[in-house]
Amino acid sequence: DDDVIITPSYEEISYLDSEELEPYYQDVDMDNLLDSLQTLMFQSHKKYPTYGEIRNQFAYADYNPNKRDEILCFYSRESMPSSWDNGVTYNREHVWPKSLSNGLFSYDKMNENGDYNKYQGAGSDLHHIRPVKASINEERGNRKFGVYLPNQDVRGDCARIIAYLYVHYSSYLHGSGPSRDDYVGELEIEKVFVNKSTLISWNILDPVDDLERNRNEYIYRYQGNRNPFIDHPEWM
Repeated sequence: DDDVIITPSYEEISYLDSEELEPYYQDVDMDNLLDSLQTLMFQSHKKYPTYGEIRNQFAYADYNPNKRDEILCFYSRESMPSSWDNGVTYNREHVWPKSLSNGLFSYDKMNENGDYNKYQGAGSDLHHIRPVKASINEERGNRKFGVYLPNQDVRGDCARIIAYLYVHYSSYLHGSGPSRDDYVGELEIEKVFVNKSTLISWNILDPVDDLERNRNEYIYRYQGNRNPFIDHPEWM
């Protein structure tokens, strides 16, 4: 079944080179880039995990390559045990704060069994949610990036996550694909960045690194879709 997403082991994770990426992006229309990317994201996005499911994925998506039983927390890059302890040590961070999503990240979608999956969609997309040390999560709150300043080596990561969320889930774009209308909402970049020029400059000043590439690769195998701004940061 082409729609079955297999959780890969550590050893299977390696990022693709430009030639291997070409088939994924072959239908992107550079004259209509953002709408085209939204269509690609919805067409390739096979698995929408629940907020509960993603807590078990950090051990793979955010693992510390020097300590396989630990993860690297976002914003601070501190290494912590990967086991989930109900948010005592680290939290599931909405990089785009839920309170600034115009209700989109609280969206509950009914599954095939007639049950509602808490925060399914943008609010539990693994490209979006990051493990963050509990005290740092509280410190950030819902302050805009540019007011809140994470470590310099993750500022580009923040910019590329926000760009991903806007292009994938914004109703202001006009892409197409399975269940698009169920998942989009009124996302506005100015609510989470002090201005767009800061987002663009962070993308340039903190280039994509191997940790970010490997995370993108893992989530591609888990969810089926990629963050195009990690593969092509020049598209921002």
